[in-house]
Amino acid sequence: MGRQRPGIGLPATDVCDCLRPAVVASITGPIARFQRLLMTNASSSPPVPTDIKLNASRSLLTVSFGDAESFVMSSEYLRVFSPSAEVRGHGGGGTLQVGKEEVTIVDILPVGNYAVRLVFSDGHNSGLFTWKVLNELGRDQAANWQSYLERLADEGHVRKADA
Repeated sequence: MGRQRPGIGLPATDVCDCLRPAVVASITGPIARFQRLLMTNASSSPPVPTDIKLNASRSLLTVSFGDAESFVMSSEYLRVFSPSAEVRGHGGGGTLQVGKEEVTIVDILPVGNYAVRLVFSDGHNSGLFTWKVLNELGRDQAANWQSYLERLADEGHVRKADA
């Protein structure tokens, strides 16, 4: 089947478009069950993604929820807003994430039928991105990002991309 992406078992391509029916039909194992689940549960509540794509540079993740919503989120944004206890804080409040401008997504691992675990190039892999969390992060992206930039400024940090 050619060169494969670690942990996913899919052919390495410029764009991960692993939810296409032809691809789903040609693979087996846990990821195939995950992909079939996504395709068949598109109308359930909470929203279930119908498509998840990672771009060639592994810096943008597109999550589609049927025809109604599609969100393009940067790997930096997803890393900064990871739902992990490390990022959000064990007791709330959260830890400001700095220096994540160049982080990429190196793997996407299915977790049951409700989430994915994103593995980032800086080694972070403890956040479970449930379908609800992905939908909320996409929907609230502009406000979340503005709040993050304001918090960085308030604490005296400057993003490399803004320097």
